[in-house]
Amino acid sequence: LSYCEKYSTAVFFRKRLLRTFLPFLLWSGIWLVWKVVNGQAQISGVRDVITAFTSNGCQNIYWFFYMLFAIYLAIPVISPLFRAENIRRIRYFYLVILFFTAILPLFTYYTGIPVSSDFTFPLTAGNFGFVILGWLMARTEFKGWQKLLIWLSGILGAVWMYFGAYHDIARSAEHTA
Repeated sequence: LSYCEKYSTAVFFRKRLLRTFLPFLLWSGIWLVWKVVNGQAQISGVRDVITAFTSNGCQNIYWFFYMLFAIYLAIPVISPLFRAENIRRIRYFYLVILFFTAILPLFTYYTGIPVSSDFTFPLTAGNFGFVILGWLMARTEFKGWQKLLIWLSGILGAVWMYFGAYHDIARSAEHTA
């Protein structure tokens, strides 16, 4: 987010093109050829090739590239906001993202109380919050107790994710039995 201090937007995109987009195209192409040769995909024309690349049809473990490319496109637009003098606004922005992407969905899931899909905040979709969180954490000096709290939160989150997945699988099995 602070790339402007080091180089131009053209250099920013050139670096991302070389480091992520070209390898993505290369390896997706290799996977697509492998799938066609092994009968896992059928290509009848250029449209099918384009569709495979644009819809994550080459290799489904490459799902994160699509999100990453969207984030790369957004960074030049919002990077001027990410300066030390704006850290309070950026913290607020991150808390808004956290509310709409983590807290509100958990609330609706566990309470069963619906919330309109129109109740959203622009720029909170996807995983952009992780980019902002990384920027904030890189510029924050944490005390010992804060580091411990971060570690405990991570462990608690991992346990919650494990048991939540187990609960969802068990509940799904009950409905299909």
